[in-house]
Amino acid sequence: MSEKDIQKSNRIVLLLIVGIPTLIILMSTGLFLLADNRVIDLGVSSKGQLIQPPIQLLDADLKNTDLSFFDYGTPDPRWTFLVIGGAQCDELCQRMLYFTRQAHKASGKMMNDISRMYLNTSMQSSASLEQFLSEEHQDVSHVYVESSKLNELAQGKVDIANPYRFYLVDRRGWLMMQYQAKDLDDLSLSDLSKDVIKDLKRLMQ
Repeated sequence: MSEKDIQKSNRIVLLLIVGIPTLIILMSTGLFLLADNRVIDLGVSSKGQLIQPPIQLLDADLKNTDLSFFDYGTPDPRWTFLVIGGAQCDELCQRMLYFTRQAHKASGKMMNDISRMYLNTSMQSSASLEQFLSEEHQDVSHVYVESSKLNELAQGKVDIANPYRFYLVDRRGWLMMQYQAKDLDDLSLSDLSKDVIKDLKRLMQ
């Protein structure tokens, strides 16, 4: 083999050494982006949208409705289905709370490890809201938070004014995942419920 052939062979080997890892990285990145945007389903991607980095709700200085400190971690820390709203709970808000109730029931064996919360950014509540929660959602924790403080922690990652969003909080109070409903009809909520349960099953393993 001539010196020219040897040099050509060495260049090919060098290109393979550099090119193969680069190609693998590019392919992996492409697959991740496709899965993240749900163009393809790899069977392991989250159905919801991860909040990165997650938001620690305890840093938001949560309050009970009597304005006493709300300690998220006691006495029985659970995963939480979270709805964000205000002093009034309009039809969209009520539908989302209804969804969390149905998703809770659909969680089966995981039900005892899940709680529900209504995070009120108005720091006050109307009589109609109190009546609605007491009659329809007795198991929901009604918690206050200042909207400015929550927005500061969210840093644009969470649109707290979006009535079509629902959130998942882990046992330690980290707001870690959000779900976007296309609309709030029964079919869309049923599909969203299935997505949430699939994620929870994987997260609780």
